[in-house]
Amino acid sequence: EFTLNLLARLNREIGSDFDLDGFRHHAVYARERGRIETFLISQRAQRVQVGGKAFEFAEGEAMQVEYSYKYTDARFAELAAAAGLKVTHGWNDAKDWFGLRV
Repeated sequence: EFTLNLLARLNREIGSDFDLDGFRHHAVYARERGRIETFLISQRAQRVQVGGKAFEFAEGEAMQVEYSYKYTDARFAELAAAAGLKVTHGWNDAKDWFGLRV
């Protein structure tokens, strides 16, 4: 539902004509890349108008919509340091699924 909301927003905000029932959400964890890859899969051959341009989708065609990277605390600290930053505080949710670092 979250991913399909992207299409609903395009319809509402720029007048696209995506049929929300014409796509389904699909996500996979790409372990070697350390990320979740999210796609919308066309459920049939269809033509969609976006910003005055037409786009054709074949049945089963995937539209890549998101990469969500997952980092260990150590890796995130390395990335921050490479950008000239330092992690000083961190919080995680009760299930340890999400975290915030500043």
